[in-house]
Amino acid sequence: MSSKKIGALTLLTDQHLEVQALLEKIVRTRAQDPEPLLHLAQLLALNITLKQRLLYPVLVAEGVDWPFDDVRQEQVQVRRTLSYVLCLEVGEPLFRAAVRGLKALLEHQFQEEEEALFPQVRATLNAARLAEMAAAMRALARQLSAAGGGKCNPPPRRLPGEAVARVLPICHAGGGQSASAGPGKRAGTRREGSSPLP
Repeated sequence: MSSKKIGALTLLTDQHLEVQALLEKIVRTRAQDPEPLLHLAQLLALNITLKQRLLYPVLVAEGVDWPFDDVRQEQVQVRRTLSYVLCLEVGEPLFRAAVRGLKALLEHQFQEEEEALFPQVRATLNAARLAEMAAAMRALARQLSAAGGGKCNPPPRRLPGEAVARVLPICHAGGGQSASAGPGKRAGTRREGSSPLP
């Protein structure tokens, strides 16, 4: 398939696959390398933002029947679980268990979207509109990447709160209102002071 014809759903599904591959790598590896986790955080934040800014508003306007408010709350839970993972040391036992929990949460969400929501999207939006949305997603991704201040260089093990805030700026840009309205979940409770995400 030509890259010019790749639609928004293909772009999002490809991100789902990359997220799942990264999670599998993080769970299985014994190395103390934080780079896969940072890549995961950035990719997952981008995926959520693209959906919240560009996909969901169009589907709401088109009258697609989907519990978008519930989905946003689930995404708040994902962000907070991810922030908790980022505040653990890569090699400690709780880290691997927390990553497995995040993996299970995301697998459930991705499966629901790909099997139930995306078919509705294909039935509602034609290929031209999906291609146009994909172009807008790529443009927004470039814009957010440029605004993110470049690559984060945290210490090799535990990530400090300021590093977490730099890894996940896209989460706030994409769904700050939903995050503020979400129920309280544990996030970064192993560190002193306030949670790395509000």
